[in-house]
Amino acid sequence: MNISGFYGLGRGQSSPSAFKSTQRTTGPRMVRKYERRRGAAGASEENVRNIQRLASLLQRAVTTGRASRSQMRSVDRHLNQYLATRVTNILHGLEGISTRTNNQSIKQATNKIRSQLNELVRMESEAYTSLVNRNLSIDPIKIDHLVGVDGELSLNIANLERGVIRMNSKRILNVVGLADLLEIVGEIRKSVGARKRLLEP
Repeated sequence: MNISGFYGLGRGQSSPSAFKSTQRTTGPRMVRKYERRRGAAGASEENVRNIQRLASLLQRAVTTGRASRSQMRSVDRHLNQYLATRVTNILHGLEGISTRTNNQSIKQATNKIRSQLNELVRMESEAYTSLVNRNLSIDPIKIDHLVGVDGELSLNIANLERGVIRMNSKRILNVVGLADLLEIVGEIRKSVGARKRLLEP
């Protein structure tokens, strides 16, 4: 199970790697990835410990096919908080871009990005919790796939946030930069759609 990139627990700015095999990545290896990426992002020591704990919970769930609802609720809570913070920053940045220009193409593009981010806001907030059955069993393949989807989602959200910040810092705004942001939003929508399909009964 390769968890790199999972909602701020991994990849950071590195290129995507697929979530291939549960046997390929051990718990310690995942933790090292999280510490390396989050440490580079200036994560607090307490946050790193929390990330280690969540990594361990997910690894155990995939390895044993067992998990409690409270454990998976912790994962959901961290994911929701991470995404909410990133989306708030993105929307604030888009507002800044829009107010700096009278260019209607730029305004339309920022409005399009904002409207498409609404899909993310409506995303299932208890995805991991919903996978836990009454007997505390959990489908290891399904949760592995969900972590993969969320890894791609989080990576693209982080890229979008960086792109908005970078564009907002420019003295002169241009439509080309927004086209790149719209391409990232398209990838985010794909992840949201894949997530929805994966969680269907």
